[in-house]
Amino acid sequence: SLGLVGSEMCIRDRYETLAGTRCKLRIQELFNKALQDTQSARFAAAEKKLRRILREPLSDRHSATVRELLGVVYASQGDYKAAIKSLTEAAARNPADASIASNLSNCLREAGQIDEAVATGRKAVALNPGLAAAQNNLGNALNARGDLDGAVTAYRQALLIQPDFLEANNNLGLVLQAMGDLEGGIENYRRALRINPAFAEAHKIWARHWMRKATLTSPKPVTRNWLICIPVMRPCTCLLYT
Repeated sequence: SLGLVGSEMCIRDRYETLAGTRCKLRIQELFNKALQDTQSARFAAAEKKLRRILREPLSDRHSATVRELLGVVYASQGDYKAAIKSLTEAAARNPADASIASNLSNCLREAGQIDEAVATGRKAVALNPGLAAAQNNLGNALNARGDLDGAVTAYRQALLIQPDFLEANNNLGLVLQAMGDLEGGIENYRRALRINPAFAEAHKIWARHWMRKATLTSPKPVTRNWLICIPVMRPCTCLLYT
């Protein structure tokens, strides 16, 4: 699951502070359209616009913003090698941006570079401890490394920041269940379903729980929902913009 964590407005404000020439206004408009394309899964169109913007003279900060969104476009299509390259270039231009570091951590994890993902995730959290998505993505990296206690701590920190964080509730449930705390896991799945009753991942896990218990008290509607869900169960990640 890819979640918008609230940086879109900040990025637009940054570009608007440069407004004053026709060229800069055109770049702003093109960036906004690329963002809309990304959110609508029109990735080829978004990539074309973002590459066009990168041919313009940009400050390091604005170049980082464009390259980050380009990395998200690649990651959304499963091209993590290209995503890591673009996000690394973004981080070099704006090393103080926690969102860039968090997105890079997520892509490193997806590419199997787990130690690098954990290190980058820790950097993102250090840069902005209040960014719930960074805490969630750090939890995923720690989970992938087998540090379940560390993952639980990161997911719980994300939920302290944002209690209705759907993905963090689900991810915490997954890890608690893996640690043998079935009731703790189920409680977090319940929370995820209260936030979004149509959330596919929680329905799948909830149905599996009932199937294991071989209980017929009420699993039928849950199981019916589970059967129409996507078939792969994995921790939920958060990339900006999508």
